Amino acid sequence: MEDLAGDNGVSPNTVRVQVRGVLEKTGCQRQTDVVALLGGISAVRGESSR
Repeated sequence: MEDLAGDNGVSPNTVRVQVRGVLEKTGCQRQTDVVALLGGISAVRGESSR
C-alpha cells in the first residue's frame, strides 16, 4: 500500500481511507471481492456490446 501511495503522491493513510470507503460502498469484505465484482461488471458489459 505504501508503494501505491508513494507512486501517486498521497499518504498511505489516504489509500487506506479510500479502500475502506470502496469496501463499505460495495458491501464487500475484502479487496479481492471488489476485484471479482468489477470483473463481473466488465464481463456483462462485454456480452451486451455484441
